[in-house]
Amino acid sequence: MHSKIIQLSMQPLAKDEWVEESNFYEGFVGHIADYVNEDLTDDQRNDVIEWFKMSIQNKCPDHVTLHKDSITFEEGFFEQYRKKFVATLKDFVEEIDENDFDDFQRHKLLTMIDDQFGWYVYLEGWGYETLDSFLSRNFDKRTFFFGAVIDYHF
Repeated sequence: MHSKIIQLSMQPLAKDEWVEESNFYEGFVGHIADYVNEDLTDDQRNDVIEWFKMSIQNKCPDHVTLHKDSITFEEGFFEQYRKKFVATLKDFVEEIDENDFDDFQRHKLLTMIDDQFGWYVYLEGWGYETLDSFLSRNFDKRTFFFGAVIDYHF
């Protein structure tokens, strides 16, 4: 299966500043991915960025502003995201008991907390991390610009 790594930056990036697949070999390939690939066409990259923007906006639609080449986390995004996240976890936990908690439920819970096979974000100086880890930080009132999109297979 495939997923994507999205490069974000706090300032616009020239194409020659984009992260490359070689940045992900040590630790990422072999642990998370079978391989990574930066050879997406411009149209594919743009489609992935649109998909990424929509997935973020769906989390807190009133607290995200989407631009062509960037995304802004507005005041209150972090608080709203955290409330929704905790409510979702509570709902999940309330629906199961010790007899229902099998390997499938355990995997579902771990994926809800930190999906290691979904979106990754690469931020210069921070490295790569899951989208869940990225969103757990308070980036209210910050705009991030899009750089490279890297495909990975797991």
